[in-house]
Amino acid sequence: MLDQRDAQLISAQYALGGDVSVVGPTARGELGQVWRLTTDRGPWAVKEHFAPQEVADAAEDAVAQDAFRRRGVPMPAVVRTVGGEVLSSISGTTFRVYEWVDLDESGAALDPALIGAAIASIHRVVLQVCHCDLFTDNVRALANGATPTELCIIDWENCGWADPTLELAVALFEYGRDDAHRARRLYESYVDAGGPARVSRRGHFSMAIAQLDHIGERHIRLWHDPSLTDTARAHHEAGADEFLRDALTREVIDELLDAISGSRDWR
Repeated sequence: MLDQRDAQLISAQYALGGDVSVVGPTARGELGQVWRLTTDRGPWAVKEHFAPQEVADAAEDAVAQDAFRRRGVPMPAVVRTVGGEVLSSISGTTFRVYEWVDLDESGAALDPALIGAAIASIHRVVLQVCHCDLFTDNVRALANGATPTELCIIDWENCGWADPTLELAVALFEYGRDDAHRARRLYESYVDAGGPARVSRRGHFSMAIAQLDHIGERHIRLWHDPSLTDTARAHHEAGADEFLRDALTREVIDELLDAISGSRDWR
């Protein structure tokens, strides 16, 4: 938990400004939660990690984030301490800071063309590092109007070396599912925006299978943990239900492949 005293310490470590206040958590993921810290310089996003983080890993992913942002990927900026560090630790809890971005709902119902173009902007940066966690909680609309026209991709701590084709297949399932029109629109937008990946066979869904099975197993295992609070148990119950109800089956994969191969020959 981030209290007023901790917020003041973080503000000093990262030179965020004075007149500090904090609210939250405003968002929760599987590995951490986010607090809104406000100073006389404006709002900041403080991520509290549920487990200790490696300093070297954080420094590496922050460098990658800087590179993506310079190349136009829509994402918040990493904020470093006055000593140039990414992480800070208070009473055994690890924190990191980003610029605050006002976000709307998660990306499941967003225009798939926006999502495809945003993913292409990642894959056009040749490192090749991928986001590796492009699920709906991390692809969000900017809260700047009734009809979202701009996206922001958040939660980059898991970014790393990966095959863009496999990451694109994850997005096709996450944002297309059983809607062939949405899947095709995302794929066309990705290609038109210069994305290099091409999904053409079942094997390209191997990252999606691995990620979804890992997430599902974790939800089911923690759902049975007798030490959980009611709130945490409800969170994992919802996650387990989604995993079992919206499974990535061979039939779903074939439907997605049919959807994206039916409009143009990109192979």
